[in-house]
Amino acid sequence: MGNKPSRIICRMCNQEMVTRIETNASLKTHLFALLLCGLGCWCCVCIPYFIDSCKKTNHYCTTCGAYIGFYN
Repeated sequence: MGNKPSRIICRMCNQEMVTRIETNASLKTHLFALLLCGLGCWCCVCIPYFIDSCKKTNHYCTTCGAYIGFYN
């Protein structure tokens, strides 16, 4: 799995589907923002919060809603 929806067979309902994703800020997101702040790039501090590759991506089954896993 990656930061994009993935085709997988759900372990809960045994259906083949494409996962539904949700992205959330993670420790990596906050550290990148802190690094930008430390380097004096005040106007760029919010950028990691808008970039999906800096966030944690949770995957869910579109059929039964079960949590499948995450990509960090």
